[in-house]
Amino acid sequence: MIALSPVLKSVESSELSKNILYRNLGKTGIKVPVVSFGVMRADNPNLCKAAYENGIRLFDTANGYQNGNNEAMLGNLFKNYPRDTFYISTKIKPDGVDQQGNPDSQFSIDDFLSKFKTSLSRLQMDYVDILCVHDVRNAALLEYKPLVNALKDLKAKGKIKFIGFQPITIWIRLSVRQLN
Repeated sequence: MIALSPVLKSVESSELSKNILYRNLGKTGIKVPVVSFGVMRADNPNLCKAAYENGIRLFDTANGYQNGNNEAMLGNLFKNYPRDTFYISTKIKPDGVDQQGNPDSQFSIDDFLSKFKTSLSRLQMDYVDILCVHDVRNAALLEYKPLVNALKDLKAKGKIKFIGFQPITIWIRLSVRQLN
């Protein structure tokens, strides 16, 4: 069912999904619908399932959304679907970043990697398609070697396919290209 205010119109899934526009996601080679599903406040797996059944293939979550329940919900939903039929993007906000967005003495790469391992466990997956560093305020994190090296290592090990940073501005975007 699609809500067409104020009328409900029944539409077959195949009819709907054939009308969805697909585009390449940047230079990743991933072809996704122009509409993705940000599941930050979604706590109903049936909503995500309906989105999937109607052609949505990119689902965006984060390690901290709903104290991790969000990732667990997606993991429970997608464990019965072929892994190559959907894309998962998750985000991790590193601890030890000051108000200006610079890594400080509390920054721990081990903590960041532990959060990522927890995300994979909750998602019940061996890898994520996109791992984003969350709440980036300036380019300092893009130049912070322990983080950059850890992200590249995760990518080399096949734990992530692509690296992202959020929020992204044009001056940060130029630096991200070097990582992917």
